[in-house]
Amino acid sequence: MELGEIFDTGFRIWKENIRVGLLFIASNLLSIAVIIISLLAAMYVIGFDVIELMLSGGSERELFNYVVNTLPAVIAIVFVGFLLSFVVYEFFNLAAIKACSLAIDGRMDLGNAIKYARRKLLTMIFAEILRLIIVFSPFLLVLAAFIHPSLGGFIFSAVAFFVLFILFLILLVYTPYAVAEGYGATESIVASFHVARNRLGETLVILIVAILIHAACNMVGQMFSYISSLNLNAYPYTYPYSNSPPPDLMPVLAVAGVSYLISILFSSFIARPLESLFFLLSFRDATGKTSGDSEEDSETSNGTA
Repeated sequence: MELGEIFDTGFRIWKENIRVGLLFIASNLLSIAVIIISLLAAMYVIGFDVIELMLSGGSERELFNYVVNTLPAVIAIVFVGFLLSFVVYEFFNLAAIKACSLAIDGRMDLGNAIKYARRKLLTMIFAEILRLIIVFSPFLLVLAAFIHPSLGGFIFSAVAFFVLFILFLILLVYTPYAVAEGYGATESIVASFHVARNRLGETLVILIVAILIHAACNMVGQMFSYISSLNLNAYPYTYPYSNSPPPDLMPVLAVAGVSYLISILFSSFIARPLESLFFLLSFRDATGKTSGDSEEDSETSNGTA
């Protein structure tokens, strides 16, 4: 399949199955909601009165003692919150990618995609953890530079880290799509490495196109933020040079929140589905594998758990 055919097919399938964005937006909003709830729980443990006292300026010694006493519980709550947020994001992300995979076969169904994600969630989590470990493993070079510190050694380690980080990121970009196609955790890592290595040019072009689409979607939210902030006299880049009084905090937060939601909406219904379809089509073409080739996909097609 030629690269142009991948893009044409991806756009056509996306236009016919745009509702797949519901799963992508769920992965964003629900994971963020979990983090917000965990932060509110942490604030409750600390005590809203104490937080208000910290903001207004109180006895530093009393505040320090109180915060230290509650710190273990706060760290535990925040850690669990971020962990649950990661699980929620990966669950709906896998369901959304699987829905795109089913759409390629002309049998897209959100319910079946969610059933598939329930069965393969642990595989997806293990695959993503393995990918993160590999991608960030070059950071050990930076840590090694501190053993015998020198400017040249540190610069070399930093450059090597950056190069290897980008390289591993590109080589493992197909990992979640491999999981959606029925591969295991380690199999997805290996399959992504082979596909990206053999089709490096195609992978880079798809990545660049996906980044540009994401940037265009984010610009819509930024434009809303810019226009609204000008009306509120709250645009942060002009305020330091303005004689106007500082803006109220709530309108600024409202504008930021709405612009972020707009960016998420455009990204979830346009950028992320297109990105998934492009990578899935490229992955399938490279491996010669179709969604119906695996037992898991056969079960998903029949609607069984």
